[in-house]
Amino acid sequence: MIYQRLKMKKLSKKCFQIALIALFTFTMPSYGSEQPWYNSIISEKRLYNMSVAATNFAMGIRTIINKSIMATNPDKFIKMYKNRLAQIEKNIRTDEQNQFYEIAKEHGLRDMDVKTGLEIINKINLSYRESHNKLNPNAVHDKNISPELFSILQKKLAEGNIDIKNVSVTNSDIPSPDGFDAENRHSYKYTYAIAQDGSIPFAAYSNEEPINIIFYPKFHLHNKSIQQGSCIHEATHVIEGHNVTQGIVATLIGGVTQKNPSDVKESKSFQKLVQIHERQAEVLPSLKDREAASLMREDRFTGYYPNMLYGEHYLQLSDIDETHKMIAYLEDIKKYPPNPYHPYY
Repeated sequence: MIYQRLKMKKLSKKCFQIALIALFTFTMPSYGSEQPWYNSIISEKRLYNMSVAATNFAMGIRTIINKSIMATNPDKFIKMYKNRLAQIEKNIRTDEQNQFYEIAKEHGLRDMDVKTGLEIINKINLSYRESHNKLNPNAVHDKNISPELFSILQKKLAEGNIDIKNVSVTNSDIPSPDGFDAENRHSYKYTYAIAQDGSIPFAAYSNEEPINIIFYPKFHLHNKSIQQGSCIHEATHVIEGHNVTQGIVATLIGGVTQKNPSDVKESKSFQKLVQIHERQAEVLPSLKDREAASLMREDRFTGYYPNMLYGEHYLQLSDIDETHKMIAYLEDIKKYPPNPYHPYY
């Protein structure tokens, strides 16, 4: 009897949580997906599938209602939706900047150290982007990569002014030790100088070996859509220079605190930065491209990213995907306005 009561209590709690997910998905998806309390509801693995189903159900009803309301003034609502997408990008980039301060706080850095560190990071990232213009003759392309996937990588990298001729794209016969389907990695060096007044007169990035996008055996077990989404995901990491940023942050903090950079990378605040970068790898391309938004949503529909991205991330991808669809719908309304004299209008 006691066991049955406990079981019913747990079931009631789950139902309440799913009801909250549906409620906030329906009313305030952009707001809900960025709230810590909301994240805590659906970060549990056992609730993921239920949260995804609740999200899709609530999004469907919300879209039906919005279409009838917003068709009356498409220009107004197209502008509103585009502003929403711009705000999401601003928020996720602000999250990254704020996390630098959280990392500094956890490791006891002074304000002066933080200011100097951020200037170094910004200048080396600028040098990283400028380096994309230099030809790297050591880049290799695995002939077993399908032309379609190669084309997706090429197009996405080009958006960041990166020529795929400077990037290696390879298959690995050995599974990833970290369980990844795909990843990007490369060896690089950076140098900088700090003047007496604390300014950074010089900071530069260099690499002899090209960035390498690697596909592991697990990657080839996925369907076409998930493979395409993974290509966009990895290309975005390369464009944003996430590996470089993480490496610089860990090394700079290690230099100031005498900690091993590998220990810094294991700290709670640093892992939060990694999580933000994983979000960016899927949110940023989704904001810019309707097809990418659909691919990313489909990928996360099939499963979460262990220890990184759960239901709140799926909610945000869904909100972005539905926003693109609403913009396209309203654009069609502008081109082909409904006839009020039609008998079925």
